[in-house]
Amino acid sequence: MRIQRPRFDGSAAIAQRASTPAASSQSSSRLALLAPAADEYVAPPPAAAPVLERPVLLFNDQCQVCRVLSSWVKAQDAKGMDLIDERPIGDDPDALAQIHPDLDIWTAYEKIHVAMPSGELLVGGAAIAEVLKRLDATSWFAGAFDVEVFGRRPFLAMLEVAYQILDKARPALGCESCGGGVVPWWAKPIEWGVKAYKAVSGG
Repeated sequence: MRIQRPRFDGSAAIAQRASTPAASSQSSSRLALLAPAADEYVAPPPAAAPVLERPVLLFNDQCQVCRVLSSWVKAQDAKGMDLIDERPIGDDPDALAQIHPDLDIWTAYEKIHVAMPSGELLVGGAAIAEVLKRLDATSWFAGAFDVEVFGRRPFLAMLEVAYQILDKARPALGCESCGGGVVPWWAKPIEWGVKAYKAVSGG
């Protein structure tokens, strides 16, 4: 596919210089060079991504932990003003790009993402903090994540550490796509406990 330069409308210039035959002929020649050949395709401009009305929380609907947390967020959000748009990640990279051009489907499965109407893309602890600030049940303390001490946000940093621990432990709970899919050594007892529980309960 050949992408041609945009068409140039030289009608005004030709009208202004019509009194000079040589100039008119020269302008027509230049326009002929700019115009695409009959068999060439001129690509239309890319469609603009839709503007988000609410923050979009993406969750892995194949992960039991993610489904439980998302269900809790939906329930709490429904009690308030429905300020968050909860969506499963799915399997279509192009659909994710419509939400935010920087969204990568593999990264979205590994880390929690929240796409903001402002165009900002929040990841990890920052994404969780944004969700908690918009829920009635948690907004009363979530403002602490914005508190700065000597230019740093200590409560947000602690939330990020807590998220990283949970993220790494999720594969031990049975999710193969979250947290990179690898169970760390310190989460092995959790994995053994989950397997033993499923063996006993038949789950």
